[in-house]
Amino acid sequence: MAALQRLAALGLPDRVAFPEFVGLLSEVAPFETAAMLWLGPDHDPIDTFITVDAGPELITRYANRWFDAEEGRYYPRQREMQLNPALGVIRVSDYTPAFGETELYDEVYSGGRHHWIAGLALRDGARPIGNLGIGRPPRGRDFSDAEMRLLRLVRPYIVQAMSRADGLDAWPDADLEDQAAILVTDLEGRVLHASPGAWRLLHGAAGVPADLAVLRDRVYEWARPMLATLAARVDDGLAGAGGGVARSDTVTAYGRFVIKAYALDANTEGEARTVGVQIEKRLPVGLKMLRSPLFRALTPREQEVARMLATGMSYPVIGDRLGMGSSTVVTHVRNLGQKLGVGSREEIVGALCA
Repeated sequence: MAALQRLAALGLPDRVAFPEFVGLLSEVAPFETAAMLWLGPDHDPIDTFITVDAGPELITRYANRWFDAEEGRYYPRQREMQLNPALGVIRVSDYTPAFGETELYDEVYSGGRHHWIAGLALRDGARPIGNLGIGRPPRGRDFSDAEMRLLRLVRPYIVQAMSRADGLDAWPDADLEDQAAILVTDLEGRVLHASPGAWRLLHGAAGVPADLAVLRDRVYEWARPMLATLAARVDDGLAGAGGGVARSDTVTAYGRFVIKAYALDANTEGEARTVGVQIEKRLPVGLKMLRSPLFRALTPREQEVARMLATGMSYPVIGDRLGMGSSTVVTHVRNLGQKLGVGSREEIVGALCA
C-alpha cells in the first residue's frame, strides 16, 4: 500500500505509471491478468492496456460485440460503473456466479485467462477515466471480501495517478531496458511476424492511442509510417546511399522506446527483402527501484538517497537537495551498502534495480 501511495505521488503520465500500478496492485490482491480500458468524456474507449500477450484480438472482439451492450447481461456495463458511485469496485461473481459458462467468457475472457474477476471504475470527480479489470484463472479462487475492501482503499491512489496529463515533456537520463520485442516487416513497413508482446510495445512506440479504429486494425496500418521509414534506412544503407541510422529513440505518452532495424535477409544485389525490428521499452531507474522489495524495505530517507544516487548526483548535491551535510550522505550510503551486502554506489543501485 505504501508503494502505491509513493507511485501515485510521483506525478508520472498515466500511460507510464499504469503498468507499474498493475505490478504493485497484484501484491495487494494477487491476480494474473489485468485489462484497463481508458474512456473519453462520452464513455467510449480511447485507449487500452492488457497484460495478455495476444495482440489486440481479444479486446477487439470485446469492443466489437460486447462493449457497453450485451455485457450488461452478466455484470454492470462500463458506462453504469462510471455513473453509479455504488459500483466503484465490483466482483463479477456477485452478478453472475456461473460466469465461466457464459458466451462472453467463452468469446473473450477465457482467452485472456480471466475467470474470477474484480472491476474498478476510475473517475476523477465526474470525469470518466477508465475501468480496470483484474482476473484470476479457473484454477484460482474468487476475490474475497477482505480483498475487495483493500481494492476500495487502493482505488483513490490509482485515480490520483491516472488523472495526470498524457504528455511527456522530458525523460530522465538514467533508465534501463524493461521489455523487448522483435518484429519482421517488408520494405513497405507491413508487419509479417511479431514476437509475443510486440503489439503493445509497437503501439507505445508509435504513440497512437488504442481507440476502436486501432483495435480493429489487424494489419497495424497505424504503425506503417514509422516502420517504413526504418526499413527505407536499412535499404539505403545496404545500397551505400546513406539515409541515416536505422534507429529511433523516441518518447511518447507511453514512455521511452529504442527501436533498431536491420536487414534480415538480402538478395544477391544487396537489397533487403525483409527487415528485423527490435523494440526496447525503457524504464526510469526510480521506477525500477520501486519494483524492488529491497528498495521498499528501506526507510523513506534511504529511499531518497538511493534514488538520487541512481541519477549520478554527487554527495554534496544530494546533501544540498536533502538539507544535510555531505558526511551525513556518506553515512547513509555506507548504511545502504551494509544492508545490501555491497560496497560502491554503483553496486547499491544495481542491487536495488535487480
